[in-house]
Amino acid sequence: MLTQTKQVLTDGTRIEDLVIYELHVNALGFGQNRAGNLEDAINLLPQLSDLGINAIELLPMSTAAYRGILNSIAKKSGSSHTL
Repeated sequence: MLTQTKQVLTDGTRIEDLVIYELHVNALGFGQNRAGNLEDAINLLPQLSDLGINAIELLPMSTAAYRGILNSIAKKSGSSHTL
């Protein structure tokens, strides 16, 4: 006998109710002569929410873009030890 269990996230959202958007952060810089970054992704959130998207899967970023994020965090915090 098979039993079906419903998977629920901690906020009460059922897994089957997720509308997932696969986000390639680097692509958000298209037309700007640079790779996209997490700030670009944050700025996109209201538009995605308006479309009914309630979950985002971040696709891998390029090594150069990732290194740029780490350097930016280190400069703002004054130390790379906070990473």
